[in-house]
Amino acid sequence: MRLLTHQLKPLFASLTLAGSLSLGYASDPHTPAAADEASSELNNNWSPLPHLKIRQLEAELGQLRNELEELPYLYPILSQNRIGYHSSFDGDTEAAQHTIDFNLSKNFRVRSVALVPAYHPSEQERNAYAFPKRFKIEFRDPDTNEFETLVNWMERDFPSPGRYPLFFSDIERVTNKIRLTVAKGEEDPSNYFALGEFYIWGGTTNNFLVDNVALWTSTRVSASSNFSLPPKWDLEFLKDGVSGLGFPLSKIDEHREDLMIRSEEGAQISETVELTIDLGKSQRIGRFDLWPAKAPDGLALPGVGFPQSVKVEVSNDPSFEDFTAIKPTGEADKGQYGALFSVCIKPPNVRYLRVTLEGLQIQNDARILGLGEIAMYDVEGNLVSGEIVKHDGIPMHFTNQVARLLDGYCFGKRILPDLKWIEALAQRKPLESRIAALEAELASTQVIWGYLRDRLLVAAAILFCVLVSVVVFYQQIRKKRELSKQAERITRDLHDEVGSSLGSISLLAEELTETSDDKQLANDLDDLSLMAREATASLREIIKVKSQQDVSLAELFDSLSERASKVLRGVSLSYQISEELPEQEIPLSIKRHISMLFKEAIHNCARHSQATELSIIVSSDSQFLYLQIKDNGIGFEPSQIQRGWGLDNMKQRADEMRGEIMIESTPGAGTSIHLKTPLASLSQEPTHGYKTSNV
Repeated sequence: MRLLTHQLKPLFASLTLAGSLSLGYASDPHTPAAADEASSELNNNWSPLPHLKIRQLEAELGQLRNELEELPYLYPILSQNRIGYHSSFDGDTEAAQHTIDFNLSKNFRVRSVALVPAYHPSEQERNAYAFPKRFKIEFRDPDTNEFETLVNWMERDFPSPGRYPLFFSDIERVTNKIRLTVAKGEEDPSNYFALGEFYIWGGTTNNFLVDNVALWTSTRVSASSNFSLPPKWDLEFLKDGVSGLGFPLSKIDEHREDLMIRSEEGAQISETVELTIDLGKSQRIGRFDLWPAKAPDGLALPGVGFPQSVKVEVSNDPSFEDFTAIKPTGEADKGQYGALFSVCIKPPNVRYLRVTLEGLQIQNDARILGLGEIAMYDVEGNLVSGEIVKHDGIPMHFTNQVARLLDGYCFGKRILPDLKWIEALAQRKPLESRIAALEAELASTQVIWGYLRDRLLVAAAILFCVLVSVVVFYQQIRKKRELSKQAERITRDLHDEVGSSLGSISLLAEELTETSDDKQLANDLDDLSLMAREATASLREIIKVKSQQDVSLAELFDSLSERASKVLRGVSLSYQISEELPEQEIPLSIKRHISMLFKEAIHNCARHSQATELSIIVSSDSQFLYLQIKDNGIGFEPSQIQRGWGLDNMKQRADEMRGEIMIESTPGAGTSIHLKTPLASLSQEPTHGYKTSNV
C-alpha cells in the first residue's frame, strides 16, 4: 500500500512545466556555483528612480505570481506514522559522515532524483525537519564501479527547502547504485538528519520505462546509521512512497464525483467485487494505483469505503486463463490519513487487468465501497485510458458510477503524473523566494518613494508659490512700465502743448509790457510773464526728474540754479557750489522742501527786488549744509514784511529739515537769505507732513 494525504489545495492543470519559469529553475542547482550562476541571471537592474522602480517590481511580481498560480499548491499531511528515515544520534557512530546506499536490481538510466523533507508531526507549520545542510549524491558507473558526483553541496550549506522537495534533473546516468552522503557539522559532530522520501526516476537503458524505481521492491536500501522506531521512523520508509506531500492533483476543482456506493435493500454489494479493465490494445504499463474516494458531505473520514484487500492480475487473454498476479509495492498503514494502493507492473505488454476487492468496510450493517480512481500509467508516467468491461459484485442500481473509476479524476480534480508534480512542487520554492525578496524590495522602495513624494510635494508647493510670486512681480513690473510709458507720453504732451503755450504767454506779456503806457497794466503783465516763466521752469523740472525718487545735493542745486536762470529776466546770475559737497542722496520730501524754499526766494527776487544781480553759493562742512541766496535789489524793512512774500513758509520748511534760516535785508542794499541745515537730517524723512498753498 502507498499512503498519501487527502489535504488538498488548488493545484495546477498544465502537465508541461519544464522550462516554463522565468527564474530558469528546471531543477534545484546541483552545486553552489550553479546556484550563484542562476542567482546572477535574475533581473536586478532596477531604475534609480523610485516610482519607475516600483512599476518594474510590480510588473515582475505580477508575472511571477501568475507563474506560481499555475503550479501545484503544497499542503503537507499531518501524519504521526511513516514519517521517513532518521539518522543515528550522538554516540551511535564515530563516522564523520552519514551514507545511504540505494542498490538497484539492474542497470537503470536515471534521469532525476528528488529528496522530500521529513515533517515534524507536532509542528503545524510543516517545515522541513532536520533536513541535511551539506550533502552530495553519487552515481556508480556499472562498468568501472567508480562513483561520479553529480550533486555536491559539501562545501556550503544548502538553503532550507522549507516545505518543498528538492528536485535534481539532468542526471542522465546509467547506474545500479546511488549513494547519498551527508556531512556532520564540524562544531557539533553529533548532528543528525532526517528525510521523508527519496525518489529515483529512471528507466531501462533503452528508455522504455520511466518510473520511481526507488519504490520497487527489488530496490534495496542500506545506511551507515539508522534510528528505527516503527511505525514512525525506519530506513524502509525512505522508499515506501509515503512522502506526505499530498495527492498529485490539478488546481481546478471540476466537481467530478467519485464512486461511493452503500448497500441498501434490494441492492447489496457482494463480499468480493471484481473489476475487469480493457486497455483497448496490448501496451506497456509501468504502475497501477487505486485511489481512495472523497468522503461524502465533507466528512473527515479519510479512506472511507476503501477495501482492506486488493489483488491485481494482468493478462492478454480476456478470460484470464493465463495471467500474472502483481504484488503491491508496500503494506498499508491503516492509521495513515488516506490510502492509495500502488503496484509496479513488470510484464512487457498487457491489455487486460483484473482487480479483486475484498474486506469491504461495514457501517450500520451495510457494506460500503468508496474508490476515487483506478489510475494506470505508461512507461513515461502518463495516465492510460481504458474501459471497465466487467464489474461483478456491484448491484445494477450503481453501475452508472463505475465509469467514474477511469475518468482521470479524483476528489473532483485531474490526476497528474508524479514526476511532473514533484518537479513543479520543487519549482515553487525559488519562485516564492524570489517573490518574497521582491516584495521586501517593493516595500522598502515604496517607503522611500513616499518620503521623497512628500518632500517633492512640499517642494512643488514652494515652487508654485515662487512662480506665482514671480508672475505677480512680473505683472507689477509690466504695469509699472506701462504706467511709465504712459507718463512719458503725458510728459511729452505737456512739454509740447503746455510748455509751448506758457512760452507764448510769457513772450506776449513781455511785448505788451513794452508797448503799454498804463503802469498798472504793465506791472500786471510783468507778473503774468513771471508766472508763465515759473510754470515753464516747473514743467521742465517735472519732465527732467519725473522718474527720480532720490537725487544728490549737487544734482538738486544744479537743477535749481538752472531754474533761476530761466525764471529771472534782466538779472545777472552767479552760481557757486563747493566741490567738497558730500555725495549724499536725499529723499523726495527733503528735495521738495529745499526746492520750494529756493523757489520762494527766486520768486521774491524776480517780483519784488528789482535786482540786476543774484548770487547763489552752496557749501558744506562735516556736519552742515549751507545755502546763501543774495541779490542787489531794493531790499525791504524786515518789520514791514508782507504776508504774500512767503517768508513764514520758508522758515517752516527749514524747521522741517531741522535747520535754521536767516533773512537779512536793508532798504536800498538788497536782500540775503542764509540756510543752515544738518547733513544727517537730509537723508531722513520729516517727522510730519507739511502743507502750503504756495506750491
